[in-house]
Amino acid sequence: MLMGQEVQNAVKRKAMVNICERPRKIIHNELAEGDVDKNGRNISLMKDDFNSIQRGVYTACRKLQPRKPRNVHEVHKYMEMVNIKNLDVLLNDSQQNIIILSSAENLRALCEQTTTIYIDGTFKQSTKYFTQFFTIHGLINRYYH
Repeated sequence: MLMGQEVQNAVKRKAMVNICERPRKIIHNELAEGDVDKNGRNISLMKDDFNSIQRGVYTACRKLQPRKPRNVHEVHKYMEMVNIKNLDVLLNDSQQNIIILSSAENLRALCEQTTTIYIDGTFKQSTKYFTQFFTIHGLINRYYH
């Protein structure tokens, strides 16, 4: 097996385990761990090797993640299936094109502990299939939540 392939396989394994870590950072960390492989040989990678490793890692990571929605209907379909720790989909209205996300803890804090509520909406930073990004924050102990 070529040295570049050994590095690529090691990096792909780490990328599959640490899916939140940027692939480029994983590659750099693997290369920074040492310039010597398990058998004591020097590892010297060319730019083409690095690009090949990077492509392989990105391909492996993409297989773990759902593909990006291609239209607004797919966004709403994915939101019906979403299962994010501590996050609830409160509203997923495909007719009005509205999605509301929050956690039970945030709602409880907003209702029980907040004396001041701040509301902000922006049209400039909204995602591709939506017109407005709207946020609600509460002031609790001099911190915005």
